Amino acid sequence: MIRLFFVRFLQILKDGIRLWWLAPLIPFIAVATEFYQHYGEVSLGMFVNREAFADLAQSAERMAWATPKLVGVMIAMVASAQYWPTRARGISWWSTRIFLWKKLGIATALNVVITVAGSQLMVAIGGWIGLAVYGLLLIMTLPLLVYTAAALFGDDRWSIERSFRDGWGTALRIGLYMLMLFVPLQFIHGFNHQMAFGQEASLVWSLMIWDSILVGLIATWLGTAVHHGFQSLSQELDRSSSAS
Repeated sequence: MIRLFFVRFLQILKDGIRLWWLAPLIPFIAVATEFYQHYGEVSLGMFVNREAFADLAQSAERMAWATPKLVGVMIAMVASAQYWPTRARGISWWSTRIFLWKKLGIATALNVVITVAGSQLMVAIGGWIGLAVYGLLLIMTLPLLVYTAAALFGDDRWSIERSFRDGWGTALRIGLYMLMLFVPLQFIHGFNHQMAFGQEASLVWSLMIWDSILVGLIATWLGTAVHHGFQSLSQELDRSSSAS
């Protein structure tokens, strides 16, 4: 089982990269919106030094540049996850025909409520305890990953009740794959910012281009992790994942 887990992880790495030529518009959405944000950050002078970045990080001006990036990365992640089941069914990746709209609406609402409530609790409690409470809430609601993925992939077998009764293994698998990818990639993402502080314009822009590509990889890998993690380890992936 452990071997199958890591074999599947290697498939995620491979297929997340393959998306760049199978459906280049998907990573482009993330790359373009990330670079748009970086253009705004450079224009605001955020990379002059660490103090300037910290002062402007939560400013309204910076948020105006960051919002399209957040939307773009989310769209790219969802599209990356959806690409594989739509390709297996012979339809376009941008088609929403496979969505279970009612379940997707419920899943979206529940995820928003949990995120907002968890954030409020974390701020209200504060410190490491607040962070631990938020983390515990996310773990307790992890099967919502299964319910959400099933709604995206058109799998009507998963109700909320079944997701919380039988979906813990699948949810943990998806969560672990996403964590294994996100933690090191986010570290590199933050390191790129650190490297840009106080540098010449040419180096700053080079780092921003590389960082935008990295965010595109984050989107395609995390989205692919949701799909591939949703599939049982004993189950062959759809032909779209094994095709060369």
